[in-house]
Amino acid sequence: MAGSATGTAGQVAEMSTLAQAAFSTYWLAFFILAMLIIPVLLPSKVASLVAPSRKGSALGATAAIGNAFLVVLNPVFGAASDAACARKPFIGGGGLLLAAAVMTLYLADTYLLFTTAFSVTCIALAVSIPAYNAAVPEIAPPHQAGQLGAWLSAASTVGGLAGSLAVLFAANKFSDFLMCATSAGLVGLSALVAFSSFSESPGA
Repeated sequence: MAGSATGTAGQVAEMSTLAQAAFSTYWLAFFILAMLIIPVLLPSKVASLVAPSRKGSALGATAAIGNAFLVVLNPVFGAASDAACARKPFIGGGGLLLAAAVMTLYLADTYLLFTTAFSVTCIALAVSIPAYNAAVPEIAPPHQAGQLGAWLSAASTVGGLAGSLAVLFAANKFSDFLMCATSAGLVGLSALVAFSSFSESPGA
C-alpha cells in the first residue's frame, strides 16, 4: 500500500489517493477515540473508583497528570523522530501502545491503575502524533499537499462527528468494554494502516 518514496533527485514521488486515505485513517481513529474516551469513559470510570466526594478532584488530577506528560513528551518524541530520521516506528509503535493503554483503562480496578493507564495513553499519543504530523510534508510532493491535507481534515471532521453521534445516541447503551475495545481496535488497526501507507528511507 506504500504510496510514496524518495526519487533519485531527492524528490518525493506522488502519493496515490488510496495511500492518502490510508494514511488519514489514524487521524480518523484518534478523533473517534477522543470523543468516546475523554467525555464519556474518563468521568464515569473515575466516579466508579473513588468516593463521590472525591470524584471531581480525582478526575481533575487524572487529566492533569496525563496532560502534563503530553506537554513534556511531545517535543521530546518529536525530536527523537527527527534524530532517528524516521516517522514510521513512532507512528506504528505509538499507535499500538495507545491501543494497549486504552484497553487497560477498561481493565483498571483501582484509581491508581486507571490514572497510570491514562498517563500511558497520553504518552502513546506523544510518541505517535508528532511523528504523524511531521510525516505529512515528507510523504507527498508539494503539488499534492492540499490533497493530503484535505484527507486529514475530512478524517478529523468525520471522526469527531462519528464520535459525537455515538455519544449522543448510544452513550448510555455502551459498556465500558465496548467503548474501550472499539477505540483500541480502531487506533491499533489504523496505526498499522498508516504505517503501511508510505515509504521512507532509513537515515534519509
